Amino acid sequence: MDRNTAFMDVEGVIRKNLEDDPSVIYFLDSQLHITHCNAAWDRFAMENGGQNLNRQYMVGKPVLDSVPQVLKSFYIKAYQKVLASRKPWAHTYECSSANTFRTFHMSVYSDLEKNGLLVVNSLSVERPHGRDREPHQVSPVYSAPHSGFVTLCSHCRRTQRVDHKEIWDWVPAYLERPPMTISHGLCPVCMVVYYPELFEK
Repeated sequence: MDRNTAFMDVEGVIRKNLEDDPSVIYFLDSQLHITHCNAAWDRFAMENGGQNLNRQYMVGKPVLDSVPQVLKSFYIKAYQKVLASRKPWAHTYECSSANTFRTFHMSVYSDLEKNGLLVVNSLSVERPHGRDREPHQVSPVYSAPHSGFVTLCSHCRRTQRVDHKEIWDWVPAYLERPPMTISHGLCPVCMVVYYPELFEK
């Protein structure tokens, strides 16, 4: 058995062991295209209205296609730093649902043999939303006049008002039944809490 065949066997064992891990795990090549996702990726997509984001569809696609424009430079810099230094990088972020507050811990590791990355997203906190989030109702104040786009924060999932763009309200109906015309941004609170370096810029 030559070295490449042996490595393929080892890689297959690694992927098989990660398949049933509860964390959302995926591999990236050096161009940041997704090469493999575990079963938790599909479960998370289905539970959060991302039926068209299953791994069968996503493998081969750039991971940055699923990252909001406002955060692309942040993640490009982080991924490239790990590729260059071979040192792990970690980040905590929020990804809540209509009924549940959730934070995840992302760990990015260098995949030395493939010159790519291994990304692990582990659930850190999961609890029902508290009284601090009084729900608002679906309203025209959230839809852009001409395009109809509704902007949700990528992390806390609050919705931006079009008449006062500095105001982001908690509208769980947009998470339970996402509109066809949806856009993702980053609210000021999440920028300060999860991306302070972007806030400072």
